[in-house]
Amino acid sequence: MNNNVVIKQEEDFEKYFKLTDLDKTIMNGALNLNSGQSLYQSQVFVAKSQLTPYKMAKQCLLELESRHHSWFGISNKLKKKKIEIKIAQREYDITDDDLRKEMISVDMEDMRHDIDVWERKIIQAAEEIKTYIDIIKNIVGDDSELLEKAFTYDHQEEQKYWITRMAKQAAMDMISYGRISSGNMDSIAMMPEEDQIMTLATCLQYNERLLDGMSQISQAVKQGLLENTENLPKYKVPSITDKLLTKDFIEDIQFTTKPKIGPESI
Repeated sequence: MNNNVVIKQEEDFEKYFKLTDLDKTIMNGALNLNSGQSLYQSQVFVAKSQLTPYKMAKQCLLELESRHHSWFGISNKLKKKKIEIKIAQREYDITDDDLRKEMISVDMEDMRHDIDVWERKIIQAAEEIKTYIDIIKNIVGDDSELLEKAFTYDHQEEQKYWITRMAKQAAMDMISYGRISSGNMDSIAMMPEEDQIMTLATCLQYNERLLDGMSQISQAVKQGLLENTENLPKYKVPSITDKLLTKDFIEDIQFTTKPKIGPESI
């Protein structure tokens, strides 16, 4: 392809480049791409980032409010644009000025394009609203009291959350630097003495369990590498997306109980 080719603005690039069916499929996919937040992303990196069920529910309520606001705004823009295109069509029908007709036609093309975009966006916004409603229902289950707490502020739940939050931050410091940073230690020192002890104990427990778990995974990885020596390139730099060589270890992991989330388990 000649990169120096200049395409006139009014030319149809699809015809100019003689796009194949596959080219058009790719283009159509891009124009109709669902760029909304995935369920996995919403569950793991939004909800679970808040560590306790109470705070998870509260964060999801905030996300739900934001998504509904977005949906409402798009809905009104879509309604207005549909009215504007009717007004433009009426003006087009009554004007005798050919140039004015051409200009209105271009404006209507813009409006139709906006409508197409917003019709896709409003579906995405609606899907994300339903996603967060479902996540909240899954978090609270039959616990209507927890849901009511999430609507306001609950002292005990806030205490539990901040113990868990500071314990996690301290544990990340321990894993990364071997000690708790002065900033996190300063924050922990502001807490009541009993909460400080709970925070530090949870931090140390998490750190010890993680190191033990990492040791087990390390042994499984080494075994996997030994078993696959003949199939591994000698000098190839590994990729984080490489297939795991610890299949047997992963399959042996059985979650017999639902993982706990709270001060006792970060």
